Amino acid sequence: MKKAYRHKALETHPDRDKSPGAQARFVAISEAFRVLSDPDERAAYDQQLADEEKRARPTAAYRASDPSRPVSAKKQRRIDTLRTLESLFTSNQPENLKRDFGMRLVQSENDREVLMQIARSTEFYVGRAPKSPLNDVRVAAGMKLVEMESEAVNLFSIGTDDYQHPSVRVSARAKLVRNATMEDKDLLDGISRSSQHFIGGHADMFTQTRIDAGMKRVALETNPYELMGIAEDEYQHLSVRLAAGKRMADTATAAEKEALIEFSRSNSAAYGGRDALKNARIPAGMAFVQLEKDADGLRIIMNDEYSYMPVRSAAGFKLAAIEQSEPGLIQLFTEAKGLPCVQEVVRRKLEAGTGIDQKGAEFIRKNAGTATSSQAGRGIKLLR
Repeated sequence: MKKAYRHKALETHPDRDKSPGAQARFVAISEAFRVLSDPDERAAYDQQLADEEKRARPTAAYRASDPSRPVSAKKQRRIDTLRTLESLFTSNQPENLKRDFGMRLVQSENDREVLMQIARSTEFYVGRAPKSPLNDVRVAAGMKLVEMESEAVNLFSIGTDDYQHPSVRVSARAKLVRNATMEDKDLLDGISRSSQHFIGGHADMFTQTRIDAGMKRVALETNPYELMGIAEDEYQHLSVRLAAGKRMADTATAAEKEALIEFSRSNSAAYGGRDALKNARIPAGMAFVQLEKDADGLRIIMNDEYSYMPVRSAAGFKLAAIEQSEPGLIQLFTEAKGLPCVQEVVRRKLEAGTGIDQKGAEFIRKNAGTATSSQAGRGIKLLR
């Protein structure tokens, strides 16, 4: 077998054989040798051939009961069509005649198995499909197959089939995304996740369908912990991750607020550095502050170096709105060191009161940070 493989590989190698279809023949020979060299794959292939032969003819028991009875008309038609197709694609007829005949065959064909046989090609798998009129026939068969299909799992199978033309795969993915329900979330994840997003590769023709699938997944999801999982998934496109984080901030309830604070905290807030999810983490933290009613919980966030500054400031503003006693406000002023806009809000609230003594006023004057009027104004809105 090895000797025969080497002989055929040399004979059909594209560097030697310049005839049309040489690349496809070389790939087919290499694939055949790979399958036959692996005992498990060879056994699976032999079983596949046996199953196909069994499907193409009546069973032994069936023939024994009535040897003269032929196969069903549907099966015989399928066999005849596939034979005609094989002879068409391997004949020496002009390419334009092959194309016209193939297109007529596709237009009249409604058998999914036949259309699948026409649409799939090893040339699409290796990404070197020649510009052949027969590719139009394959694409037409694939598109008709997608149009006929309504099951999400079958559309997913076509959309992820490397032996289908890329345009057919894109069409199948798009139809799956349009019709997907919550029951199809695993299929949407299968389309949207890609190692290309993890390594930061260049966009390709499947990038938009990955984004669309991810966005549909986010739109269908209501569980904040599931949304957090999508947002933290590095194999999702960044736009999908940001959308998941922001949806979590918009939909989480008080019972689910722990997910918000868990997602909002980041090493980048404490140590600097780039955080691609910063624009989603801050809304999540703000949503937590809005839901939090306990002063101790707000105080923890205000002093949490892993929370971004706008979130910490919002917690401080809410504490200033809650606190009414002068000693409590002075304590808050002291704790808010490093948050000048919070200190400014506390200072204004103390000055608006009547009980602050000279010593307290002097302490505030000496320790107040620098906050602009606009920064302080954002906090003062919470006090009104």
